[in-house]
Amino acid sequence: MGLELLTVCEEAKKSCDFSEKIDRTWRRRESRREEKRRWLGFPREDIDIPMTSGFSVTSRPMEVDVLTSIPFAMVDEITESSPAAEDGLQLGDQVVKFGNVGGGDNLLQRLAAEAQSNQGQAVSIQVMRQGAKVDLSVTPRIWQGRGLLGCHFRLV
Repeated sequence: MGLELLTVCEEAKKSCDFSEKIDRTWRRRESRREEKRRWLGFPREDIDIPMTSGFSVTSRPMEVDVLTSIPFAMVDEITESSPAAEDGLQLGDQVVKFGNVGGGDNLLQRLAAEAQSNQGQAVSIQVMRQGAKVDLSVTPRIWQGRGLLGCHFRLV
């Protein structure tokens, strides 16, 4: 009888430890999600992103589709008088979409390929700037500086 009770208590303790581990993991995940919301400029009380993917949630004050407005790159360098600067791109802009590139794998290579294949043609670019979605058009072109745009993207 004593051995059976000990075994039951050990199983209950394992179950409790596992439950605590799940709770800690959940709290860390929520903390990271909250940090990303603040980084994107969304106040906590104005946005609720469900845990289940596949739903589109709109922020009340800015009317932004949150799931499609998550940046994948940031403009961390931009040269004065470059095509990017002349077309309105700014340091710190968070890139949500550049032409046909909106996320995924091999992003830097795909961004470069998108600029090269559209040399001399306007490319739509969607950025988050200080929490607001901004739609721009940039034209990759040869100029006196480096690259076709004169800016550098850092993946986020």
